[in-house]
Amino acid sequence: MDDQDILMVSEAQIAESFDADGLMLKPLTLFIKTEHPDVIERELSVLGFFSISTSTTPEKTPMYEFTLSPLNT
Repeated sequence: MDDQDILMVSEAQIAESFDADGLMLKPLTLFIKTEHPDVIERELSVLGFFSISTSTTPEKTPMYEFTLSPLNT
């Protein structure tokens, strides 16, 4: 089995979550297939741009849902 992480997010959701200057306006949900969700969450947290909530998906794959919320809300 390969050990690559796979990120899934819709282009429309990205466009709706950020303004033209790159300011995060509303939460953005990322689906990430990974064997290392703790590493992903730690690295996202280190950026300091948003708060993060994490949950697993009901599938049998190692799929995690990361919701990034702007700190200014």
